[in-house]
Amino acid sequence: MIRHALALAVTLPIGITACGEFVGREDAEAANATAGEAPAASMASAARAPIDRTIDPCQAGRATKFIGEELSQETRQELAMAVAPVSDIRWIGPGTATTEDLRPDRLNVMIDADDKIESVGCG
Repeated sequence: MIRHALALAVTLPIGITACGEFVGREDAEAANATAGEAPAASMASAARAPIDRTIDPCQAGRATKFIGEELSQETRQELAMAVAPVSDIRWIGPGTATTEDLRPDRLNVMIDADDKIESVGCG
């Protein structure tokens, strides 16, 4: 029993730091407010920018614009297109059981009790 507790105490911080940070509603709103409106030409070129999968392997940065939106089939499709080629998206609602395996290339989308996207992150 003590060995299990010690193993958990040692591995838990590693698992938490390996998951990266989730971007929540407040973070996304602050980033959008400071970014301002970008011209359509620069937005189009940003959409075609090469994907750096080492920094953001699940493309959570591209999913932040959906934070606060109501979850619908259309929102799911738009988010999936925004983070492509990432295809492993896990939609996690309140009380949803999930596995504990770390997959940096998987996008986790946290849904609140009001069926709105609350945060996004890799794992």
